[in-house]
Amino acid sequence: MQAIDRFKMVDGNIVPSAALDEKEQNIYRGCGWAIAAFDNRQRLAALFYLGESNPYLPDHPDIEIENGVAAALAWDKDQAGWHGRKTLIVMCSGRELCEPYAVSRDQLSLIFAQITEDDS
Repeated sequence: MQAIDRFKMVDGNIVPSAALDEKEQNIYRGCGWAIAAFDNRQRLAALFYLGESNPYLPDHPDIEIENGVAAALAWDKDQAGWHGRKTLIVMCSGRELCEPYAVSRDQLSLIFAQITEDDS
């Protein structure tokens, strides 16, 4: 099973969604687009909200990062890479994840470069 396999079409939804268990809900901090990182058991390991100006790293809440993509890349470095992990860009809504898009570390780097270029 892959992380994206958790996303199902539920009656009444117009996009696939994945419910979060109690432990995963502790990571959830509200609605918005985020980078979701999953562990080897396809459980949510971290969420990096794209619209936050200073998201934090879960293990280092004192570190201010300029955006969610930079936070995800810093977390990746801190975790010695996403070896065996899967990452998705998701919409967080109603304590669920929805609209999953698979993304690689290289794609995150390109997104980060575009964001920082647009900010200059």
